[in-house]
Amino acid sequence: MKNSAIVLPTAALAAGLAFGSAFGDPALYPILEDGKWGYIDAQGKIVIEPVYDGARLFAEGLAAVCQGGLWGYVNLRGELAVRPQFDEAFEFSDGLARVRKAEGLTGNFGFIDKQGKLVLDLKYDRAGDFCDGLARVDLDDDGKLAWGYIDKTGERKIDVQFADAADFAEGLAAVNRDGAYGYIDATGQMVIAPRFAKCGSFREGRAPVEIEGKWGYLNKSGETIVEPQYQAAGEFCDGLAAVCVDSKFGFVEPSGRVTIVPRFAEAHDFHGGLAAVRLERKWGYVDAAGNLTIEPRFDECGDFTSELASVVLEGRNAWINKKGEVVWRSTK
Repeated sequence: MKNSAIVLPTAALAAGLAFGSAFGDPALYPILEDGKWGYIDAQGKIVIEPVYDGARLFAEGLAAVCQGGLWGYVNLRGELAVRPQFDEAFEFSDGLARVRKAEGLTGNFGFIDKQGKLVLDLKYDRAGDFCDGLARVDLDDDGKLAWGYIDKTGERKIDVQFADAADFAEGLAAVNRDGAYGYIDATGQMVIAPRFAKCGSFREGRAPVEIEGKWGYLNKSGETIVEPQYQAAGEFCDGLAAVCVDSKFGFVEPSGRVTIVPRFAEAHDFHGGLAAVRLERKWGYVDAAGNLTIEPRFDECGDFTSELASVVLEGRNAWINKKGEVVWRSTK
């Protein structure tokens, strides 16, 4: 997960299971069997045997794995591409991965390349991932104005001036200045003035923002496209966004027109044409027309990541395809 303090509207709109979020580009999927992690392909065949203590999604051809309490990276053949040596390791983004070591250092986070070379020293107390060539990092010790942005050489491109900051998305980043949220561009210029209590990132040209307890949507010019009216609002994915009205979740298109009437107890964003939704105590998936294409029968659901989604079925971890078929299920 990204360690941003930017507040999303509700946990229901976040990606579902920790090992099955919608971010990454996996050809393989992590599984947990008898306390050990490995990987399957889209047909459910085990490709990398469960021998690891932890595992993350593949991104840019590599996946972080834990062995003996330390994290490294494997390639799609299951070969160690970067030996385990970090206390934490995260998905590759923009060619670099965020890693952390705790002992004997003034800071924790740094960045490595795909050969495992430390290209930016382990000196940041907090950091985000590289997006659009920039990464947010904690550059101040007093914690009041902690966040700025660096480039891949470690040069400060946007100096410390924010109490909170998110990764760049679609050329803009949400930041907090003087107690309110706005958006900056890659030069650090405030292009949408800070006036929001909370906000999300731009996706498909829109961003959810909160004003006086209600959520609506902006475009990149800072114009209100959908007036604040929702109890919660997610980011647009596949042309739709989850919103909450009278404690029920449905979906709207970019104009704000309701396309799926709010009737769900919880909802995730759309990914791969399907969105996880909860009716009463069980989770299933709807398509863009609001049809329950996968009936609610799961205890928990993640978002579809390429071809598969992670679920919990009858207390066991599983992966399903877009037909709702279980392609892999843990034995316990």
